[in-house]
Amino acid sequence: YSQGDLNGGSPSLDTGTPVPVSIDYVDPQLTELWRDVAEAAQSKGGVSAVTMAQVLNLLIRANSQAAANSYTMDIDTITGSHPARVITMLTDPNEEDIPVQAWVSIHCQVPPAGGRQVCCEQIWVAAGATTVRQVPAAVIPLILPELPVFLWWPQGSPFDDYLFRQLGESLDRLIVQSDPDYIATKEFDKVFGGGAYVVLLAEAKDPFAPEVLKKLDEKTDLTVYFSVPCVDDDIVRKTEPGTAPPRQRLRALRMLREAGIDAAVLCMPVLPGISDREESLDAAARAASEAGATAFRHRPLKIDAEIQQYYYDFLATEFPVMVPRYAALYRGGAYPTKDYERELEERIRRVRARYEFRERPARPARPAESETVQLQLAI
Repeated sequence: YSQGDLNGGSPSLDTGTPVPVSIDYVDPQLTELWRDVAEAAQSKGGVSAVTMAQVLNLLIRANSQAAANSYTMDIDTITGSHPARVITMLTDPNEEDIPVQAWVSIHCQVPPAGGRQVCCEQIWVAAGATTVRQVPAAVIPLILPELPVFLWWPQGSPFDDYLFRQLGESLDRLIVQSDPDYIATKEFDKVFGGGAYVVLLAEAKDPFAPEVLKKLDEKTDLTVYFSVPCVDDDIVRKTEPGTAPPRQRLRALRMLREAGIDAAVLCMPVLPGISDREESLDAAARAASEAGATAFRHRPLKIDAEIQQYYYDFLATEFPVMVPRYAALYRGGAYPTKDYERELEERIRRVRARYEFRERPARPARPAESETVQLQLAI
């Protein structure tokens, strides 16, 4: 393994050069690497233990080795706050007969707010032009069950690609470049159905440029939801390190509303004992209304089994007095008690009633031949 300056500078710890491995031995090899990383972290004086939970699967399509290398910084940014299994599918049309191959590594880094090191499992699956059809069969068994699956397709349209067609049923989220001429189509509808979230990336400097969103809105009823869990910067810095401050998100919402784009606030996740007080919810609702949000909805914190260790370690570090309360509210499960959810719903109802949120009326039904899907952008 190798490690950077874990107490300053560029905090990281990883297993070094990716290890070549047969496809059927990927998971056992990762288990061995996890053991090496944990031992290395514990042997380093003053270094927090590593977080060994994963919260999502991130699949990436790369059409060359150079392209795969260019995504490294983006992967580090994502996984620095969200432990993940990253599977890069590398195909090179210039190499005809490369058999399906795999490499694995683990890279850990201390989040911006400090605390336990957050680790990313990285898997590369490579194939040549004549073996590319074997890639889905190699990748699908590597997806961690019960965790959301994101597919990032950085270049071109995925819909006619064999890899995408084979992986489509396994996906929860698709990340593509912002070309509204193929996003809002029946091809998208076939894969995701109504109400799916899609995150758009653009080659332009502003991926959520109003002109792009207006084109989408012409094709389908579009609402852009901004996640604003609260407007207390100190809480957000602790609970969502490295993300945009709430007021910055609301400024972006106001810009979209001024451009005629329907935009709303999703107050999530609401954290029991941290951001669920009526005063906190009221401040978020008031700020959302003042920014022009057309709706204010909420969602309480969900603690999936795969992230329980990670989240309770975070609580013990940042909000230690909350640990007993969460144990009582969640009782080892993913959701808080029904009584708590009802109390929270009533609080939200009260604060929402104090402010103005004008939801856009439903548009007349489009002709069947041009019927498309409602898209919601989660930012």
